[in-house]
Amino acid sequence: MRYLKGTKEYKLEYNKTITPEICGYTDADWGGDPVTRKSTTEYVFTMAGGSVSWNVKRQASVAFSSCEAEFVALSRTIREALWWKQLLKEIDTQHMIQIFCDNQSAICLAQNEGNSPKTKHVAIRYCFVKDTLDNGDVELQYIPSDQQPDDGFTKVLPRQTKDL
Repeated sequence: MRYLKGTKEYKLEYNKTITPEICGYTDADWGGDPVTRKSTTEYVFTMAGGSVSWNVKRQASVAFSSCEAEFVALSRTIREALWWKQLLKEIDTQHMIQIFCDNQSAICLAQNEGNSPKTKHVAIRYCFVKDTLDNGDVELQYIPSDQQPDDGFTKVLPRQTKDL
């Protein structure tokens, strides 16, 4: 009840003056579940300044590194981006969908050729992500963690102070 009272002023706002392009933000908390040590994938897609799609889901297997956890999240986010891209195509408007990720290792793995024995266990996801980037279906960008809008799905939000 306290949560509902404290968040009743929160809302989604859409602004027609902001570019109507869709962009996605992807993140993961590596080993965040204290019992299973499975990571959580989260993404949010925004359009015209407001969220249009979001998801939080525990990953099916334990990730051996933060890079792997973020890469699994990136793969899921790209699947959602492709769905949005197809929808936009059907309504006769096409945009490059940018995806922002705060893990430079995952971005490097996605954008660079080659695979190593240390990343062999993510080979299928690697091929999917790499093919999607190579086809130009989405664009991957780095975003600093402190600017990551989907952190609220897995991290405690900072307490807001009221101006007196």
